[in-house]
Amino acid sequence: NQEVALGHLAGLGYRVDVAVNGEEAVKAISRKKYDVVLMDCQMPVMDGFQATAEIRRQEGKTKHTPIIAMTAYAMRSDRDKCLASGMDAYLAKPVKKADLKDILHDLFENKSFGISTAVTDEFEAKETIDIPPVDLVFLMDAASNSYEKLEQYVELYKRHTAERLDELNEAIERRSAGDVFALAHKCLGSSRTLGMTAIVPALRELERIGNSGELRGAAQQLKIAKDGFKKIQMFLEHHLLQNVA
Repeated sequence: NQEVALGHLAGLGYRVDVAVNGEEAVKAISRKKYDVVLMDCQMPVMDGFQATAEIRRQEGKTKHTPIIAMTAYAMRSDRDKCLASGMDAYLAKPVKKADLKDILHDLFENKSFGISTAVTDEFEAKETIDIPPVDLVFLMDAASNSYEKLEQYVELYKRHTAERLDELNEAIERRSAGDVFALAHKCLGSSRTLGMTAIVPALRELERIGNSGELRGAAQQLKIAKDGFKKIQMFLEHHLLQNVA
């Protein structure tokens, strides 16, 4: 997710500093003036809501750095929570380059700058339809139509997803619902960002199960997720990487 966001921003001509958690974001903003902050709501150590509240506390009434929320959730209550914490605008994940371009253009051109109502999760309506394991159009858009970036993102995705699935298995065995939620959420985010459709429904269900605190059915959904990941790997090998070569 971070690599894709950096690629989009670089392609749009912006210079970017990266903070890996909310605490680092607060420290960075206290040291340096930024034109805008893209704030992930789900982060370790200090989440985006806490980080934004602390930034607003430190800024007081004399300063206001624009903060755009980036979150996988798009319910009105989530948008309200973003505004209540002090954020100025909202982008639902997976964030497309065009959406990012529009909201930043509005900000820097001093036009209307507010909550985005566009929900970009295109997999909701597709889950019951027989579609390929990977949405190549979505994947190429994430890679800014660069085959070099595409290869980089695919390798990162395969390695990280394999690790997350192993960690999910361990979390289920430990009966740690919190870890199941966090790991499924992380894996779901990168899968949606890159158009890896085959694994999305099972990961979403694992996220829901983890959030509920009851792990009934988690092992079965993990098996489905692993099967989806295998389909993704086979598809990428046979239908994508050969074309790149």
